[in-house]
Amino acid sequence: MARPNLTLLLGVLAGAGLGAGTLAMWPQAPAAEDGAAAGTALRDAMLTGFAHGDWRIDEPMRTRVRSLHRDPGDADVVQILVPEAPAARHATRQADLVRFVLGDVDQFLRSYSLSRPVAWADTPLGRARVFEWRKDGFEAAAFRKVWFDEASGRVVRVEERAADGFVFRSLSWLGVGRPVELTPMAPERERIPPKICERDVSCFEEFVRHVPFPVYEPSALPPGFVRVQYGFDDRPPRGDRSKEGMPIAWISYGDGMLRMNLFLAPPAQMERLADLARSTDAGPGPSACPTT
Repeated sequence: MARPNLTLLLGVLAGAGLGAGTLAMWPQAPAAEDGAAAGTALRDAMLTGFAHGDWRIDEPMRTRVRSLHRDPGDADVVQILVPEAPAARHATRQADLVRFVLGDVDQFLRSYSLSRPVAWADTPLGRARVFEWRKDGFEAAAFRKVWFDEASGRVVRVEERAADGFVFRSLSWLGVGRPVELTPMAPERERIPPKICERDVSCFEEFVRHVPFPVYEPSALPPGFVRVQYGFDDRPPRGDRSKEGMPIAWISYGDGMLRMNLFLAPPAQMERLADLARSTDAGPGPSACPTT
């Protein structure tokens, strides 16, 4: 099973009720220029990246802090520091980090549209533009809000919420943080087994032929979801207590924000696979319950 290195680095970084007598106000529809500006800001984030400094990543089961710094030898490389483990330093391309956190931006913009006019907010870095996207035709679905620093264009906050407003993931820029001494680091490569490839039909067919057991896929996917990644491995799975190898094929589907993961294994390994699927780190994007 492929193990993206960024899973080890950053991880995937409620409203108040109104009284019964409050006058209901319908949100104003965003103008066309707002939608265009939102798409441009999100695509530009692949180049400008996230604000450097300390970030807090909040998820329902854990909160952690990661520190982002520009590599002194390459402006396109970001070093990621783990405060509780000072020796744990990693480097990645800025665009890869943005893709890891925000998913496939182009696919996201095909599935989600700006739902409110652009808003403004104050952040530790200064004024920021706030954009909110919802899935086309599905107002009662999960949505994403992103704050962009007005001066630099860098992302300074990300919120992903369920339809009822519950925040299932947020990343918040805390400030520049303490100065640290850095030496240049080469960006790490994803540890991808040879039998994996992405978003290419002929490649997927080749992948299926290499898997030593039948590969099945859902006959239909939710709107906006496509196959985004897949792989096969027969090494001992990470997180599995047994040190024995286990042949696993996995396929991930996403809509640019949400992900579903399908795991397949020989029948004799299904119980072990179910335990692994419940504990696995799905990587980029909030994940639905893994399907076995």
